[in-house]
Amino acid sequence: MKKLVTLTLIFVSFLSFSQDSLILKKRLAIINFIDGTEGQTRAAATATPGARQSTYTTSHYTTTLINMLTTELFKTNAFLMVDRQQIDAIFKEQDLGASGAVTPQSAAKMNQLLGAQLLISGSITEWGNKLENKQNHGGGYWTGTKSKNTARVTLDLKITDATTGEILMAESASGTAEVKSGGAKILGFGTSGATADNSIMDSAVRKAVVNCVALIRSASMKVAWQGSIIKINADGTAVVKPGSESGMQPGMNFVVYSKGEELKDPDTGLSLGFQLKKVGGLTITGDFGDGGKAATAKISTGKGLKAGDVIKPK
Repeated sequence: MKKLVTLTLIFVSFLSFSQDSLILKKRLAIINFIDGTEGQTRAAATATPGARQSTYTTSHYTTTLINMLTTELFKTNAFLMVDRQQIDAIFKEQDLGASGAVTPQSAAKMNQLLGAQLLISGSITEWGNKLENKQNHGGGYWTGTKSKNTARVTLDLKITDATTGEILMAESASGTAEVKSGGAKILGFGTSGATADNSIMDSAVRKAVVNCVALIRSASMKVAWQGSIIKINADGTAVVKPGSESGMQPGMNFVVYSKGEELKDPDTGLSLGFQLKKVGGLTITGDFGDGGKAATAKISTGKGLKAGDVIKPK
């Protein structure tokens, strides 16, 4: 009975989303990952006899980490990724917290400039590698070495709704990788145990990144997909964004909402979003131009639709 209830709840949760909203991709921007270990070299000490320490610096990994996360998110085919050059250009021109800290105010600016619905930021908070070698001796003629190389990485992840600045999720994701090996030397010749190299740390980072992707996908379900009208034509058609690159297909129907007053928290002064008023509907007819960044649509209902109006799946 318990399993039946669980399956029923999962089924009902899918019903709360239209089929179109499950197809459409949300636009996501990875703002930054910072070195929460303050750029110091981290080494895991061990009391194991014959142990050696492996050291790695985290600072050079922040860019690599962003690239890994971008690749893994792209592979899910669930998001539109904002180009890093576009983000860097905005950071250069605007004071939007390039350190990775996303405030509600800067989130709203990023939403306007990038059109992103989700902002991702985070930091490396744990970075350790431990290499243990245990040596056995056989009468002075041979030595045996058993080794274990363990790497662990923890990332603190923050996912923000770019429209309101609300933090949707703040979680930690970890990745651990381990390599064991054994070798023997006879009269000084032969193989030795595991050695410290960056490949074990790369594996730990990638596992942490994969866990980050799972958290991001979960948080993204809390934000409804939306696009906007770019232009209204005199013949009753419109140009909207995004297009087929987001999963937009001919025949999809959308509800059009006009932005009203922006509501702010009376205590903090932070934006709570805009009041939306339903003003009409439209049906997608195809892509506008090349690249799928915009689409053409036929207005099906309503009057007074205008550029800047919000569209959501029907």
